[in-house]
Amino acid sequence: MFREMEQPDMHTYVALVKGLCDARRGEEGLSMLQRMKEIGWRNVGEADKLLEEMFDRGLMPCVVTCTAVVNAHCREGRMSDAVRVFEAMKLKGCEPYVWTYNATVQGFCNKGKVYVAYCRVYCLDCPIT
Repeated sequence: MFREMEQPDMHTYVALVKGLCDARRGEEGLSMLQRMKEIGWRNVGEADKLLEEMFDRGLMPCVVTCTAVVNAHCREGRMSDAVRVFEAMKLKGCEPYVWTYNATVQGFCNKGKVYVAYCRVYCLDCPIT
C-alpha cells in the first residue's frame, strides 16, 4: 500500500493503528507503531495535537495509540504531558494497560522520581513534580 503513495503522514498511521485496534488486531497495531518509529516519527507535538483533536471530536483512539503518545512524552522527559494524556485516557474511557503504566513508571524513574513512579503504580495521590 505504501509503495503507491508518498510517505504516509501521522494521520495515516493513526487511522491504521485505530482500525487495527478496533478490529481487535492489537499486535498488528503495535507493529504499525514500531514502523512509525522506524521511519522517524519524532514529532510528539503533532501526535499529541492529533490525539487531542480525536478526543475533542468524540473519537476514541485505541489504547495502543494513546500509549504511544504517553511513551513518547516519557522518552522526552515531559512527564507532565505524559500524565495529562494518561489521565485524559482514563477520563475518556480508554483504560491504560500494562504498557501505559510501564512507560510512565520508567519515565519517572529515569528522572529520579522513584517515589512518584511508585505512587502511579499504586494509584496513590502524590505530586508529579
